[in-house]
Amino acid sequence: MTSNLTNIPSDFRLLASGVPGPEGPAIDPNGNLHLVSADESSIIQVSNDGTIKEVATTGGRQMDWSSMPQEKCS
Repeated sequence: MTSNLTNIPSDFRLLASGVPGPEGPAIDPNGNLHLVSADESSIIQVSNDGTIKEVATTGGRQMDWSSMPQEKCS
C-alpha cells in the first residue's frame, strides 16, 4: 500500500477506519455499509451516522458477507 495520497479525488470521503482487512463491501436497504473484516473474522456495519459495530462473526476468513449462512447473521 502506498502512502502517496496526492491522487485521491477531491470528493473522496472516508467512511470508516480501524477495520482490519476490509473486504466485500455491500449496502443494505437502509443505506448502511456492511463489510467483512477478513483479519478479524467478522461482519462490520457502518451506519449512516458513521457508527461502526460488529454484527456477526464468521468463524473463519470470510471474503464477502453475501455467502454467509443466514443463521450467522442474526
